[in-house]
Amino acid sequence: MASRTFRPFKRRNTRPWADDLIKYDVDVQDGIVYVDVSRKTDDVTTYHLNQLQKGLEQNLSLLIGKGIVGLLTHDTKHVQDILHAGIHFGTTSRHAGFGRGLTTLIAMVNVLPKLSQRVQVQALYQALVMVAEDASNTKPKRKLSPLTTEAETNERWYVWYTDCINVRDPEGAERILLSAEKALSKKALSQLVFRAVTEHYYMDDGHVLDFHNKAFEALELCDAEYHSDILASLPIIATSAERSEEKSRWRAPIDYYEHVETALKEIETGP
Repeated sequence: MASRTFRPFKRRNTRPWADDLIKYDVDVQDGIVYVDVSRKTDDVTTYHLNQLQKGLEQNLSLLIGKGIVGLLTHDTKHVQDILHAGIHFGTTSRHAGFGRGLTTLIAMVNVLPKLSQRVQVQALYQALVMVAEDASNTKPKRKLSPLTTEAETNERWYVWYTDCINVRDPEGAERILLSAEKALSKKALSQLVFRAVTEHYYMDDGHVLDFHNKAFEALELCDAEYHSDILASLPIIATSAERSEEKSRWRAPIDYYEHVETALKEIETGP
């Protein structure tokens, strides 16, 4: 007990400001209450990570901000912890898949080295508030299991995945993608995914392609344990997206789709 730093207890304002009160060890000596105000480093990190997690789950921007400030003030290495918290929450708590919040988060993490600490906090705060808003009042993502069979060639993976995207089968596409993750390199995996989403024109006005780009940047930034959740968040946005060639304004009064197809064939064959 003598090795700790105890101070006499004084009554203070204990408003938690949308957060839990901090618990401290206490000791009573001769009728005087002493409070141990020292906290272990690991406890500080865990405390702020819990703040951030609760802020995301409850869509409380104040808690999100307090968690980020606490973590970055303590040690800038916690950027990775903040990224992982946002990615895990965004990919598992939102059935609709990789969206604007996670896309913004990856974009902000990419530019953090060029920002001052104060602006870093603001950048991460804005991104994670979007992640929380995206997942608010939505059903969570239930990740499916991979297939029990394996494709003989990379081309077979491409055909299976593209077919599922074309017929708007998100569950089939997810199982194939999670199976392909174990069999393919990251380069081959990206070719599989982007081949499927570029077979159609301007899916959701190009947002689907943007989301996929940032998802694969997330694979590079995050530890391997988060990769399958990131990949599992992609098929739903590809299968639910609007395809420009299916819109009436693309087909009438002029059929732009046919003109584009003809132009692409001419480019491929050359002059």
